[in-house]
Amino acid sequence: MALTYSDMAYQIAQMLQDVSGDVWPVAELDVHITQGVAEASHYGPRQTKETVSTVASSYDLTLSAEHKRHLLWVERVEYKVDQDPLSFRNFERWGDAVTMQLDSAPAAVANARLYLAKRHILMKTVGTTDLAGAIKTLAAIGATSLVLKSLGVGRINEDTQLAVAGDSTIYTVTAESLISANEATVSITPALVAAASVDAVVTLSLPTSTVDLELEGPLIRLVAARAAISKSLKLYIQTHSALTRLTSALTAIGKIDAEVVQAIADLDTGRAKIDEIPIGGGAAQYSQYAQVSLANARGYLEEAAGYFRQATADAGVGSSGRQLDTWGKETLALVLRDLQHLRATRVTPMYARS
Repeated sequence: MALTYSDMAYQIAQMLQDVSGDVWPVAELDVHITQGVAEASHYGPRQTKETVSTVASSYDLTLSAEHKRHLLWVERVEYKVDQDPLSFRNFERWGDAVTMQLDSAPAAVANARLYLAKRHILMKTVGTTDLAGAIKTLAAIGATSLVLKSLGVGRINEDTQLAVAGDSTIYTVTAESLISANEATVSITPALVAAASVDAVVTLSLPTSTVDLELEGPLIRLVAARAAISKSLKLYIQTHSALTRLTSALTAIGKIDAEVVQAIADLDTGRAKIDEIPIGGGAAQYSQYAQVSLANARGYLEEAAGYFRQATADAGVGSSGRQLDTWGKETLALVLRDLQHLRATRVTPMYARS
């Protein structure tokens, strides 16, 4: 059974030894997971087969919005379909046009089949905690959007699964939709198979993860490695902070020296006045001056000690950053090697043109 988003996130946090989220907050780890799924998909993509219609007298097949949703690349084109053996064609893609290399263009409209490599789907939430709603406006067979009511708050995320009471087809939301006043309009695929009557109950749910078993382990290690490297850069900043604090400590030590020199000078002056009749300040007054300077020196000493303690702590964090960076880069190198083994060698075979 495929791991859920929560399962995946927990195993990544375990690998980082940060299940409590003290170092990598949930929101930060979510970003790394999203990026990791996209990166891993280039090595082991989600594979789909989707039908497209030819155009009479044209070599071109046009990619629809649904074909392009999460699309990484077009792997193969089959035309004519369901032949034995399968009839694959050489092709070129330019934008939305996939041009088949044939001796002659199709004479009439017919089906072709696209073999597509797409990004995997691994969703954390539907976008709203209230997973039930209802149809607000009657939707006919063939409709590709639904107006919903009685929803919660928030949004309905792309790729959310949607079921309508009385219809056994499970639909997929093709674009994020914001909920306003408990209502939302969602685009769906496939087109509505059965009419959706007003007040029919609608149920929202998470799609099952498309990340297959052989990709789950590498994905977990990939995300953990990328997260570690990212965090290590922030910890390196602490090393610079340690140097700044050491500079401040040296400045404080310089002030200590000045205060001690002043205290000695005041004591020398006071010593010279011990046998004099105190007029306008005698030895006792200079002794008080010296005590003030020494008190100031003690204050600067405590300030310098504080800077040294902070610098020591920052340097320790910086050292941890170096260790984290080393671990992250070593783990990343290994996981990229493993992912490379999963990637099928992409070749351009020569198929018949007839």
